[in-house]
Amino acid sequence: MTSEQTQIPREIANLKAVKTVGLISDTHVPVRANRIPRMVFKVFENVDFIVHAGDLVSLAVIDELEQLAPVFGGSRQHGCHKSAVLCLRLTL
Repeated sequence: MTSEQTQIPREIANLKAVKTVGLISDTHVPVRANRIPRMVFKVFENVDFIVHAGDLVSLAVIDELEQLAPVFGGSRQHGCHKSAVLCLRLTL
């Protein structure tokens, strides 16, 4: 191998290029609902990460979802909540 060639480490070469995202919002737990619906856990079972897109009332929701995958997001109404993991804004 010449000095101009680059070798990709095996760990990077084996990374999955496609990620599956679970998107949820308006959970309103425990104000409007007692808990996250069970179907959410079934649907999100194999996601790579979860984005909570807003109207997060309790950070306990983040704790529950993190049992499945890393969670990004956490907006109370329309702005980012400081205690949340990260406010992620996606522009498509």
